[in-house]
Amino acid sequence: MKVNWRRRTGMAALLALTACVVARGQQPSGQMGDMGHMHHMAMPKAAGVRLDVANDEAQHVFTMRLGPLDLPAHAGMSVAQAPELSWTVPLDGWFVAYHPRLTDASGNALPGRLLHHVAVFDVSQRNYLCPRQPEHIFGAGGEMTNWPATPGLGYRVRQGDRILVATMFHNDEAVSYPQTYLEIKVQYQPASSGGPSLIAVRPVWFDVMGCGESAYDLKPGRNVTTGDFTLATNGKLIGVGGHMHDYGRELVLEDATRNQKIATLDAKLDPDGRLLSIPIALFAETGGLELAKGDDIRVTAVYDNPTGKYLHDGAMGIAVGYLIPEGAE
Repeated sequence: MKVNWRRRTGMAALLALTACVVARGQQPSGQMGDMGHMHHMAMPKAAGVRLDVANDEAQHVFTMRLGPLDLPAHAGMSVAQAPELSWTVPLDGWFVAYHPRLTDASGNALPGRLLHHVAVFDVSQRNYLCPRQPEHIFGAGGEMTNWPATPGLGYRVRQGDRILVATMFHNDEAVSYPQTYLEIKVQYQPASSGGPSLIAVRPVWFDVMGCGESAYDLKPGRNVTTGDFTLATNGKLIGVGGHMHDYGRELVLEDATRNQKIATLDAKLDPDGRLLSIPIALFAETGGLELAKGDDIRVTAVYDNPTGKYLHDGAMGIAVGYLIPEGAE
């Protein structure tokens, strides 16, 4: 089957979902240790870090602000990290877009590369691919990519849902950043707005490491790592993007059952091999890419490590997208 799709740059995490809708209110069996996309290294925790959330009811935007964090010069990953922090959704509705950035205490923009990654979870919903984990609804890396709204679609939330934010920061630069904040603007549509209901999508993260820790080691030279997932339902894939680290070359997502390439996402790197961006393949204009229950979806991450060194936890390879599950309303 020929796949028609177009690309957009500037976003490391658009999604892909296959999804059986699991009853809300059931907590995932297992806590932080089961969350493969959370922190993967034991690090000291910073004191005084808060997660504050402001609600602009007129514009329908939640602004989540996490901080402050002290990031000394040349500290690398050896900085005190924020604890996992949570927030309770105050209304019924849909999340439709996410816009992250780093700032100082005055709101001035800081370099995005200070963020190693952020992962946002809805712990009131089970993860479709990895049911011992909560639903992973948004993520970003140092590229600080945006997740734009798709007309008519949204991630369904209900009053009382608990949203958990897990972050990891680092600083390899010669400048210290003593008061660093992560800000994520979440656009939403309230169910009480009187407008039409949105079609519910659910994010699924196809991780080359399966349901375990996302980070893995890189040997010198070329590294090719593959993971496979079996779909539980029929659905329509709306788009797919991805997340990699420095020296990442490409992410490939394919339907191995049908021998069909879904997308090849070529990473954009600077001359030193540092990751700048990963494109997004969108299928919304053609009504979505049909996926079938039982299909084997394979994700492959390709890296080229030129350092001559073995890089511990140097890589991640995750293709992420939205899928409209069969029967979604």
